[in-house]
Amino acid sequence: MSTATLEQLRAETTRAVDAVLDDPEGRLRLREAFYDRAGTVDTHGRSELDFMRWEIARGVLAPSAR
Repeated sequence: MSTATLEQLRAETTRAVDAVLDDPEGRLRLREAFYDRAGTVDTHGRSELDFMRWEIARGVLAPSAR
């Protein structure tokens, strides 16, 4: 198993976040994947995901006008 360097992890994270910058559903999927990798969604995680779903439904996370 190879070990990624901090710079590689930083670059991977930046790519993942940039890919969903204007994609509310993609941002939700990214957070869901974070909790899936952890193997559990605690109360905080469920609350965060529920809040993101509410924000998406209300249009709060709508893509920015650039």
